[in-house]
Amino acid sequence: MRTLSNYLIVNLSVADLLVTICNIPRIISILLVGYEWLIRGKFALSLCKVTSAVPFVALLVSTLSFTFIALDRFLAVFFPLRRPMTRKIMVGIIAFTWILSCCCYALVFHYATLVEINGKTYCANRIVRDLLKSQENFRTYLICDFILVTGIPIATTTILYIVIGVKMCTRVTPGNQTAANAARNRTVNRKVISMFVAVLIAFCICWMPTWVALACLNVPPPRMCHNDDFAYIRYFLSYSNSAVTPYIYPVSIRIFEKVTCML
Repeated sequence: MRTLSNYLIVNLSVADLLVTICNIPRIISILLVGYEWLIRGKFALSLCKVTSAVPFVALLVSTLSFTFIALDRFLAVFFPLRRPMTRKIMVGIIAFTWILSCCCYALVFHYATLVEINGKTYCANRIVRDLLKSQENFRTYLICDFILVTGIPIATTTILYIVIGVKMCTRVTPGNQTAANAARNRTVNRKVISMFVAVLIAFCICWMPTWVALACLNVPPPRMCHNDDFAYIRYFLSYSNSAVTPYIYPVSIRIFEKVTCML
């Protein structure tokens, strides 16, 4: 199914796989043995930098792909007889998602390093000490990062899906419609709207604990949302997003292609 829309699905899938490959082994190691960096040798620093930065890059690529998929569907509904998304534009969009993401997290890659503490090696990030200088600046950085990575994409996607839903519910099919055809159109509209709602709900559920943890940055200690149990739930759900989307999008893309053929 080499449609242009599916290239965005592939881009999203690659990003989700990178999150799994680069971060899950480290998370498992942290849960089992703590934060000590167990890898030794000449590639230890490189792996530290990669596992520190690439998951963030892949996450931003994933959320940007999420938004561009919504944009592609918006264009398919409002311009069914044209193809605003050409192959060159699609390639440019995919390149843009990776270039922007790499630029945004180049500092995370640069400041990731190995440090020795009490005879043990840790993979740490010196961005707070060497660049941001204070925890207050770090909180501001996290809030800006949240707005870029999650806030703007989810808001844009929500607006696009709402507009698509309104269009689907108010569209008038030309010609005389039988009761059977009208019922069929209502069923299709209901499926499409349910699909959009499922995509947004799955995304929000998976990332809600992370948003709560970010909100807790301004809460004075002790912060209940920063304990180990909550951290485990936060990690589990956020990485589950990469496992949920492969089930949602293959189903939704088939439904949506049927709808665009009807327009």
